[in-house]
Amino acid sequence: MRQDRICLRIEKRLTARSGPGQGPSRQITQEQIGMNTASLVVAAGLALTVTAEAVQAQSAFDGAYFGFGIGKGNAETGQEGTSLEMPDAKGAIGSALVGYTASTGALVYGVEADIAKTNMDGTGTCNLRPCSAEVKSLASVRARAGVVAADTLIYATAGAATAKVDLTAQDSLGGDHSDDKRVKGWVAGVGVERPVADGWNLRGEVMRYGFRKRDYDLDVPYTNMKTDMTAARVALTHRF
Repeated sequence: MRQDRICLRIEKRLTARSGPGQGPSRQITQEQIGMNTASLVVAAGLALTVTAEAVQAQSAFDGAYFGFGIGKGNAETGQEGTSLEMPDAKGAIGSALVGYTASTGALVYGVEADIAKTNMDGTGTCNLRPCSAEVKSLASVRARAGVVAADTLIYATAGAATAKVDLTAQDSLGGDHSDDKRVKGWVAGVGVERPVADGWNLRGEVMRYGFRKRDYDLDVPYTNMKTDMTAARVALTHRF
């Protein structure tokens, strides 16, 4: 009988220490840990997938590249402060370009140089006599920066530019007088670019050029002649 009482007291003490709900609460905690672990694994997998897609999209705009473009341009040349204006030079532009870009997150930045052969010319009347204007070539070195959204790079570009401009005017006896100058200035523009195949990107852009004033020796001196130009082009580039 004494042994039975001692066992009963020990059992009551153990029950009081453990508490009536301790066993089930341990089981629930383990289930919760298992569910949380599974959720973390799924979230990590999704994060890795999104990161991989972002890296793949950015890699289409990383590295060195070269390309070729075609477009059209319109150049206006006139004498500042007077009504003297040469005919607008309009026509096609064929260009070659090379550059390098890198990325940090969604930001893409780099440099680019291009050179272009143009077929831009126009004829008209200056001082009541025939005259013409022609842009023979273009070149620029520019910085580029933009952001990637939905596999598309939206960017702005700006830098230094140069062009070769040829002006012609006729004198009172019907003789033609021509003079060409290398003009220097700035260029700025915007564009969009998107990968179309492995290593190949297609872009479209619009540029505005502004060149310094130059003097031309025609039938009479044409002083302070300033050329401005707008051009639009599409280009295909390949990264290497």
